[in-house]
Amino acid sequence: MERPEPAKVRKVEVTVEVRAVSGSCLGIMELPVTSTVADVKARLEGIAGRYDLASARGDKLIADSTELSELTEPGQPIVLCLIRRRMGFVYTASNVDGSLTLWDLARREVVHRLQCSLCQPQCPICLFADWEQQRVLCCLEDGTLYLWGRTSETDESLHLLRVMQDEKNAGDRPGVSSKEAVAADWSQGKVLLGTMAGRLLLWDLLSGKILRVFRGHRSCIDVVRVCWQRSEALSACRDRVIRFWKMETGECSLLRGHTSSVCCLLVNWELRRAMSAGLMDGLRLWTLESRQSVEVSRLQMGEMGRIFCCDIDWKNEKAITGSGLGVLTLWDLNLLMKIVWRNDSHGHDVYAVSFEPGSMRCLSAGEFSVCIWDQMGALQCRIEGAFGQASLVLEWKSLWLLCASDAVYLYDIPDKDTKPETGFKAKMNCQLKDERKGAHQTVSLSCLAVEWPDAVYL
Repeated sequence: MERPEPAKVRKVEVTVEVRAVSGSCLGIMELPVTSTVADVKARLEGIAGRYDLASARGDKLIADSTELSELTEPGQPIVLCLIRRRMGFVYTASNVDGSLTLWDLARREVVHRLQCSLCQPQCPICLFADWEQQRVLCCLEDGTLYLWGRTSETDESLHLLRVMQDEKNAGDRPGVSSKEAVAADWSQGKVLLGTMAGRLLLWDLLSGKILRVFRGHRSCIDVVRVCWQRSEALSACRDRVIRFWKMETGECSLLRGHTSSVCCLLVNWELRRAMSAGLMDGLRLWTLESRQSVEVSRLQMGEMGRIFCCDIDWKNEKAITGSGLGVLTLWDLNLLMKIVWRNDSHGHDVYAVSFEPGSMRCLSAGEFSVCIWDQMGALQCRIEGAFGQASLVLEWKSLWLLCASDAVYLYDIPDKDTKPETGFKAKMNCQLKDERKGAHQTVSLSCLAVEWPDAVYL
């Protein structure tokens, strides 16, 4: 007796149409319902630039990992709208003449410049931009804050609104060590600034006055982290102590344990946890439980050299550190700091690292290269150049990297599915060069602020 042939399984397919915002058709394709939005993107041809796919009305972006079966009823076609990712604008600050320049990244041109003669003796440390209200705040190395904005709703130009200085302690070394020592919140109109003298200054942008001074540190404050909703802050200092502040009352709790200067501090305010790195004594995890006490969880790591930077993936319980001589290390926090992988491919100091959200990919930046590594520590992309201590801004969602040194450089970095053997080179999207007479000899950019919603400042 002959056995019947097994019935062929018919793959269920769906019609997908991709339209521009204007309504014109960009492509029609037939795909299995198990395909994802990323598969739709792969089938589109001749679409230049970075973009997202959204619902037909264009009011809801759809993740690349979404299956087509989730977007339609059986037998119904799918209509998607292509939304181009907007490059936006970027402010850059020169550490030579104190000028601020607003660039249009898409048009690659200068929109306007802001100049203040008082800025010239000092180097800008960091910039904060309020893109909605068109305001920009610049902090100089001596701790002076400059606030620019519009004087009226009908005024399209920016004016210097106020200059804020700690005049009472002008001779007590009020300078700022780095951009990590300054935190700002536009909605509350406040700035918390950690000084080299060990004081924390809480500024009010509306009045230009100091609301409160927090004292206790005995040395330079290098890192400040703030939860503005809870009015809480953490400050890390070269006196090896982390202080946990209640800003409304001034109450302070001490987090002791480091035996060297605390150079990195990361906080998850929802989980009430923090991770810190000592320059010479490694990582520590902290638990913030109550106003009266702070419970410390110490994890021994052994010798690993000088740490310059770190990042943490709280969901996957992984941490990455960059240190001297180009050593990059991925740690498993669940397994008592077990090393997942380590390499020294940079060959020089690593001064910035960042995890890609939702992925175990990471980026590391050194003096002469920026590298992207996959979850197993394999090199996926390398950008060569004399970066030095250049200011870097990363946007993982759009896969853009912005670098400010003698000019502004925008790179397109490969996505996570790019094979290492084909993705070692990153494409330079554009270069913004100051064309003022003699600018190429004098202008060096020290910091920037970019109009990206998920920007990561390194």
